[in-house]
Amino acid sequence: MSQLSTLQDVVTIVFGKGSPRRRWWLLTLVVWVSTGLPLEGRLAAATLPEVPTVTIAVDDYADVASDELDRAQCLVTRLYAAIGVKTDWLETRRVSNAPGARMRANVVWPDLRIIVLGPQTAHNGTLPEDAVGSAPGTRTERGRIAYVYYDRVRMIALTSHQVDGDPLGVVIAHEIGHLLLPYGSHSETGLMRGFWSAQEIRRVDVGALAFTPSQARDIRQRVSGAFIAP
Repeated sequence: MSQLSTLQDVVTIVFGKGSPRRRWWLLTLVVWVSTGLPLEGRLAAATLPEVPTVTIAVDDYADVASDELDRAQCLVTRLYAAIGVKTDWLETRRVSNAPGARMRANVVWPDLRIIVLGPQTAHNGTLPEDAVGSAPGTRTERGRIAYVYYDRVRMIALTSHQVDGDPLGVVIAHEIGHLLLPYGSHSETGLMRGFWSAQEIRRVDVGALAFTPSQARDIRQRVSGAFIAP
């Protein structure tokens, strides 16, 4: 017996014989429900866009408290999720106090690396005294490594009574933005404002931080394009 005949029998049993026109309309409805919807569902699932994802590794040379670093990473994740970018964090690597010890290699190579430096690290006098991070790069090629000067971030956090990881998260998010955006992509306000002084970080409203629409678009394009240099 064919599948069509079976469906006709089902329609007859459930809805009665009725007129030929009515039974044919009901048969068409049953066929559409039984075959059309699953196919439509599969097509919809197949066309869902992939979320751009950036993999980030943190190398901690400053012995940052785990809960503070966790909160900082959560803030970064939230800020980038707001513009449609997923952050995938690798396990934090921490420096060993053993003489001659080295950090273990990452099992997965990250797209970006954040190096958190301690007070013992010399700044070489090349940065302003209140600079809390840097993301080296050129006009034509952006880097993939950013530095956070934790002793300065920690001092700001203590003087503003913010020891929960928010100042560190703001700095990390800002420096990641530099790595993902073209050269000179600063804004007058928001997360990527051109200059952050210690006083500005102390009184920042984390809930109001955001990227501009053009910055959000550029970041998504950069991450989606597998980090092709802008």
